[in-house]
Amino acid sequence: MIPTLIRAYEASAAIGPYKIAKFSDAAASTKIGPAAANTDPVLGVTGQFGGAAGDMVDITQSGIGQVTRGGTVTAGAELTADANGNAIAAVPTAGVFMSVVGKAQAPGVAGDVIEILVGPRAFYRGAGSPNSKRFPWPPAARSSSMPRLPPWRSASKMAPRCGLPTRSCRACRSRPKSSSTRSIRSARPSTRPTPASVARAR
Repeated sequence: MIPTLIRAYEASAAIGPYKIAKFSDAAASTKIGPAAANTDPVLGVTGQFGGAAGDMVDITQSGIGQVTRGGTVTAGAELTADANGNAIAAVPTAGVFMSVVGKAQAPGVAGDVIEILVGPRAFYRGAGSPNSKRFPWPPAARSSSMPRLPPWRSASKMAPRCGLPTRSCRACRSRPKSSSTRSIRSARPSTRPTPASVARAR
């Protein structure tokens, strides 16, 4: 069973049944009215009874409610409000916050009253981010001028950093060998004592 939250609010203007409701003056009161844009601060949907200005109107704020469709939508689509307070598919616009009232539970066309899983929230698609140029999507959009790993950072040319002999280091044993790795390894001074060094130490 899906719990449902229904709360009554005073209407600042007439609102019909099965409409998306918004806070009509969010900065000064909790009065509600019919939503008229996809950026309105929506809070839920009305039930089978609407109300006139000054009436207390029940608003479903979570759970399963019903709403009038303002266009063709598919089951599972995110829904927002059109100019008449009806539900339409939410299509995000870059750089714009969009108010989503919930998710359609069945397909429908304009004028249908169909169930909705109410869950008001903001929907946002950024116009760009610090990573949008470095990691574009889809990957095919990557430009040849994008920064890439320099040659000395590639996996086949990374020399061991641990200082241990290759046979003693698990990471070094699993790293592919290359000529640069062997040259760097051979250039590292040996730490093993030699007979000559032992004799000089005495």
